[in-house]
Amino acid sequence: MRQKVLYGLVFMLLSLLCLPVVLFSQNVKQAEKLFNLAVESHKKMEYSKADSLYTESMKYVTFINTFRNRGLCRVAMGRGSEACEDFISGNVAGDTMCKALYVENCQTRDTFYVTQNYKQATPADYYYKIVFWKYKYESRQRYFRYLKSGKADLSYENDGKDTAYYSFPGATYDTALYFSTMLACFKNIKYPQSAKEAGIQGKVILKVFVNEDGTIYNREVIRTPLKEFADIVIKLTEIITLPPLKTSDGKSKKSIFYMPVNFTLR
Repeated sequence: MRQKVLYGLVFMLLSLLCLPVVLFSQNVKQAEKLFNLAVESHKKMEYSKADSLYTESMKYVTFINTFRNRGLCRVAMGRGSEACEDFISGNVAGDTMCKALYVENCQTRDTFYVTQNYKQATPADYYYKIVFWKYKYESRQRYFRYLKSGKADLSYENDGKDTAYYSFPGATYDTALYFSTMLACFKNIKYPQSAKEAGIQGKVILKVFVNEDGTIYNREVIRTPLKEFADIVIKLTEIITLPPLKTSDGKSKKSIFYMPVNFTLR
C-alpha cells in the first residue's frame, strides 16, 4: 500500500514538472500554425489579414522573424511608425535583418566632409566627417563628428527637448564609481526561475540616458535573449545612479551609455 502511494506521489510530481513543457509545446504548435497562415496571406499580398495572423501567433510564442514579417506588412500598408516599432523589437530579439530594415524605413542619414574650420571638403581630403541621423516618426536626431581615425570625438542625441552626449572633447568619466555601482547591482540580480529551468542565458544591452545628477531618466533595450532579463535590468536602473560625463572643468553633462549585463548559469 505504501509503495502504491509512493508511486502515486512520484507520478504526480513528474506530471507537475512536465506540465510547463507540455503547455509550451502546445503553444509552439499553435503559434506555428498561425504563423504559417500569416506567411501564406503575406505572399498573396493580403497584408491586413497577415498582420492580424502574425499578431495572433505572438500571443502564444514569438518567433525571431515574426516582428520582421509583421513590420514588412505594416510598411506595405503605410503604417510606418508601427513598422519601425516592430523592427526595433525584432532587433532586440536578435533578428539581425531588422536593423537594416529600420535604417532603410525609419531613418535618414546625411553625411558631410569638412575641414577643421568647417569648410567643405571631399571624402579624400577632410578633417571631420559629420553624420546626422534623423528619425522619420520621432523628433529625435543624432549627431556624430568623426575624425579620420574613425573615432567619434563629439556625438550626441537630441529629442527636441534634451541633449545627451555619447562623447565630447575633453570628457572625463569616473570609471571606478561606475564599476563599483554595477558590482553592487549584480549582487541584487535574481536569475528568473523559468529561465534557469529552461537553461536560457545571454547578455542584455541597455541604453541608458543619465541626468547631470546621475539619475537615469530614460532607457532603451538594445538586445536581450529574454524579456524577463531586460525587465530585471530596467528595474535595477530605477534605483541606481550612474556617474555622468564631465567637462574638463568638472561640469556634468546629460550622458548616454550602453550598459551590458550578462546572465550566466553556474
